[in-house]
Amino acid sequence: MRTTVIGSYPLRYEELGGRAIERAVEEQISAGVDLVSDGQTRADMVSVYAGVLEGVELRPVPGSSERKLHIVGKVALKDPSIFVDDHLLAEKTASGRAEVKAVLTGPATLAFSSVLDTRGYSGYRDPALFADLSGALLGIARELQKAGARHFQIDEPFFSVGVPMELAQEAVESIATGLQGEVALHVCGDVSKVFDSLLGFRGVRVLSHGFAGTPANLALVSRGKLERAGKVLGFGCVDSASEAVEDQGTVIGLLQLGMRLAGKTGLVVHPDCGLRALPRDVARAKLEVMCRAARSV
Repeated sequence: MRTTVIGSYPLRYEELGGRAIERAVEEQISAGVDLVSDGQTRADMVSVYAGVLEGVELRPVPGSSERKLHIVGKVALKDPSIFVDDHLLAEKTASGRAEVKAVLTGPATLAFSSVLDTRGYSGYRDPALFADLSGALLGIARELQKAGARHFQIDEPFFSVGVPMELAQEAVESIATGLQGEVALHVCGDVSKVFDSLLGFRGVRVLSHGFAGTPANLALVSRGKLERAGKVLGFGCVDSASEAVEDQGTVIGLLQLGMRLAGKTGLVVHPDCGLRALPRDVARAKLEVMCRAARSV
């Protein structure tokens, strides 16, 4: 079974520069991962867009050292170069030993993670906001495609907590159908309210969810559903929210259950979510256990 990651890895670009990307890629490959990411080392999945998009700014949170993304005008693509540069460095580091996927935060999650600070949009459910965000994200993805990316992932964690699904689906589909190559849609947490809807997303090949930390998601999966929808299942089998490193036998047991539900060829193996919040040695150990387990079933 093919192994991959969700994206983030516990190394910081602000501390190491490009070496953060190189080390993230090397450690993923040494753990046995087939489809790696650049580690998303620049920043978190929302604030990284501050210099990339027009119409957004990072502003201080009162009484805190943190900053939050504000939408202050019409959203458009400004400068995708950091995404392209990081992808190219990851490809150079991988040097054919693994493929590299490009990871984008989805339009719904970007919208609802930001402070809407403009009268240019009527609210968080304004179709124009979703259209502008998806258009800008597609622009980034197409620049990554020109740079050689053939695997893409759209992260939409807000899907599991509630978003306007018609708008969100249209926005994600406009990105996914505008690309050549494999597109995954990652939604973490409890996906019981949205899984059947996600099966109908055009342009999305891989539905990626967590099953180690959210075992109730297993009840949603069937081989028939996936095959009828033309989807494969991204199967989270190690818990990204826990610092406890799983026993290999436990991971094997979960993968065997996933195979019974979706079929061996219908699974892509990965952690439940990104690894950014974990200690680096724990993140590496979890990937090693995951990859050994995937090779043994």
